[in-house]
Amino acid sequence: MNHLKSLSGILLMGAVVLYTSCHMTPKKFTDETPTRGKIKIAVDESYQLLTDAELYTFESTYKDAKVTPLYLPSDSIMKLFLADSVKVIITSRKLNDNQEAYLRGKSFIPRTTKIAWDAVAFIVNKSNPDTLIRYNTIRDIFMGNKPEWKQINTQSKLGDVKVVFDNIGSNNVYTITEKFGITGSLPKYCYSLKKNSEVVNFVENHPEAIGIISVNWISDPRDSISHSFLSKIKVVSVTSEYDSDGPDFY
Repeated sequence: MNHLKSLSGILLMGAVVLYTSCHMTPKKFTDETPTRGKIKIAVDESYQLLTDAELYTFESTYKDAKVTPLYLPSDSIMKLFLADSVKVIITSRKLNDNQEAYLRGKSFIPRTTKIAWDAVAFIVNKSNPDTLIRYNTIRDIFMGNKPEWKQINTQSKLGDVKVVFDNIGSNNVYTITEKFGITGSLPKYCYSLKKNSEVVNFVENHPEAIGIISVNWISDPRDSISHSFLSKIKVVSVTSEYDSDGPDFY
């Protein structure tokens, strides 16, 4: 695992499509349309399930369209977009002023279309009884104030907390650091893996772990991947930010 040493940024939690003019080369036709031709796009790995479903439906309907997705961390796909290596990206990040000015300086006019909302989910091992955690406790974990499970629940038999993210360059890291105003390094018990599925597998095998993944990976129990993930871990319920000591968990 890679310890999270930097907070190189990511995005908001609304999934958006960013695109410039698309130049596609069709296999069978000399003209290009929105429903015919070829294109390569870059997609935040967190949105793979959503994108796979959309592309399957689109290509089943439009037989002469071929979309090739590249699933990468959010910061990686933004670099490809700014380098004009891809014309379309799916991410939760909006371009900042400098990035937009850079593209306009190269005669590209970026456009954004919002397509979905996502959120972060906290997951724990099946054997962990602590599936109700207050918002202020979540904040304290990421601020470095609660490194042990006994500080979360005095009855816990677990030892030190291990927090695992999907990727150091993911939007989930950005969301947590932005939400809690963290400007330095995350606590030493926070680690990064490579993708959401690795977080699920790690939590499944480590009772002391708390995993951070994108909600869309577990939001549809009818989906085979979501069902598989949900069978391996438990999802934590958290109180409202505005009523952390209240009785309601979500």
